Amino acid sequence: MAGSSTTDPLIGQILSERYRVLERIGRGGFGAVYRVQHIRLDKTLALKVLFDRTGENPRMIKRFEREARAACRIGHDNIVEITDFARFGDHGYYFVMEYL
Repeated sequence: MAGSSTTDPLIGQILSERYRVLERIGRGGFGAVYRVQHIRLDKTLALKVLFDRTGENPRMIKRFEREARAACRIGHDNIVEITDFARFGDHGYYFVMEYL
């Protein structure tokens, strides 16, 4: 389910001065997942973004952060590794994980 730059404003953007957004690879009710390139390490990763409308809701932000923290604590071969959690812009949140 790849997105294009004409339908998704994040495609082509650089987040936090290190992640270039290449394509959207999934979308759900609260956010979307993108294939990104770490511009300094030249590594392909996945980046999950909380949608703007939910990113303004403190409960949803906490839930999103809990999801990232929980995945970090599991440390299992069948669970992707979370490598970063950050805010971008005025009200966007994301976490970065392995791209499988």
